[in-house]
Amino acid sequence: MTDVPASSAKIEAARAPISDSKMLAQVEQWMAMIREINRAERADLVPASTRLDHLLATATD
Repeated sequence: MTDVPASSAKIEAARAPISDSKMLAQVEQWMAMIREINRAERADLVPASTRLDHLLATATD
């Protein structure tokens, strides 16, 4: 049983250390990409008022 924690500690020590600031920078980069994708998707959407006008126009025909 004592080998399991020791081996996991060795694995952790062998990993390349990633600083919190590097990790935060990566997360911020991903979030920026997500915001950009969301902006692009919203730009493709037809505004609700336009859809409503179209529905009302077809309902009165």
